[in-house]
Amino acid sequence: MQLIDRYFFKAYTKALIGAMILLLGVGLIAKVNDTLRYIGSYEGPVSDILLMYAWSVPSFVTYIVPPAMLFAISFTMSGFINSNEVMVVLAAGRPYIRVIKPMVLFSLVFAVFFFLFNEFVAYPGAYKSYDYLNKVRGRSEGWRYGSANFRNVALIFQNRYYTLGRILIAKNQV
Repeated sequence: MQLIDRYFFKAYTKALIGAMILLLGVGLIAKVNDTLRYIGSYEGPVSDILLMYAWSVPSFVTYIVPPAMLFAISFTMSGFINSNEVMVVLAAGRPYIRVIKPMVLFSLVFAVFFFLFNEFVAYPGAYKSYDYLNKVRGRSEGWRYGSANFRNVALIFQNRYYTLGRILIAKNQV
C-alpha cells in the first residue's frame, strides 16, 4: 500500500468511525425514547434494562453501517475535492480509480465482515433484546411466538429461523 493510499484510507476510516458513533447514539436515543414508558413502571432489576439496550446495539449496527459508509465516502471525497488534493493526484498522472481504490477495497472487506457480524452477532442479539423488552413490558416468556390467531411464516435453515412475515389465521366459525 502506497503512502497516498494510506492517507486516503486513514481519512475514510476516521469519517466512517465518526459516522457510526454518531448514528449509533441517535439509534440509542430513539430506543430509549421508545421504551421510556415501560421503564418507568418496571420494578425488576436495572440490569434487565441495561441488558436490553446492550443486546439491541448489534441490531442498530445493522441499520447504521450502510448510511455511515455512504456518508464517510461522501465526506472524505468532498473534503479532498474542496482542498484540491484530488486535483494534485490527478495532475501527478494517477487515474481517478487510484483515489477511490482504498475506500472501495475497505468497503468490500467490511461488507464481508458485516455479513458475518449480522448472521452471528446481530441476529441472536435482536432476539435477546426482544426477550428483555418483553420482560420489562411484563409479558410472558412465550409471547414472542405469537398469539393464537397469528402465526409467523418462517424459513428454517440450519437451526436458524428467518421470519418472512406474520399472517392472521381465521378462526373457524361454526
